[in-house]
Amino acid sequence: MSRIDMIIWTIQNTMGWERLQQQGFLRGDGRRVESFFRPAYKWMAAQMLLRLPTISDANFPLWGWYRWNGVSRTKPDLRATGHLEKGTPGVRIELEIPPEKVLLSDFDAWHSVLNRSYLSVSEEDEDIFADDLKKAGLGWGWPYPEPFRSRVVSSWQRIFDMDAGEPEWWGALSERSVQATFWEIDLSQVRRADRF
Repeated sequence: MSRIDMIIWTIQNTMGWERLQQQGFLRGDGRRVESFFRPAYKWMAAQMLLRLPTISDANFPLWGWYRWNGVSRTKPDLRATGHLEKGTPGVRIELEIPPEKVLLSDFDAWHSVLNRSYLSVSEEDEDIFADDLKKAGLGWGWPYPEPFRSRVVSSWQRIFDMDAGEPEWWGALSERSVQATFWEIDLSQVRRADRF
C-alpha cells in the first residue's frame, strides 16, 4: 500500500526560494522572528519535538497552510494581503509532505499562543476563567502567576485538536483555517512554485 502525502502550501520570500533551490532543502533558523513572538515560536518548536521526528540543525518551525481559508479554499490566495511584508517578492510553494512530518494546528486559535492568552473553548469557559482571575484579584495579561500560568499554557494544547471549540465560539469546522508546521522543506517535495 502506498503512502499518501499531505498537500501543504508555504509562502517564502524569493531569498528563501533561491536558497531551497541551491541547497536542496530549507530549514527555519528563527532569525526573522520578532522578539515578542519568539516565546510562541519556541513553544511550537517544543511541541514539534514532542510530536514529530527531529532534524538536526532545525531550531524553529517552517510554516505553511493545510487549509488557508476553510475546506473550500485550501490554497492561499495570492491576491490577499498579509503573506509577506508589503512590497516583498515571494513564492507560493506547493509541497507534498509525509503526514508524520507535519504538525497541524488551528490558525485562529494559534493567536492565543502568540498573544500569551487563555484559549477558551466557549464563551462560558472564557467567563469562568475571567471570574477566577477576578476572584484572585488579577486582570487579563501575561505574565500570570500560578496556577493561572499553567492553566493558560495548558489551554494552548487545544490548537492541535481540530474538533476543539464550540462552533458558535470558534466557527464551523469546515470554515477554520489550518496551519502546518514542519522542520524542513526538501526540494523533492516541491510540486509547484508561483511567484508573486
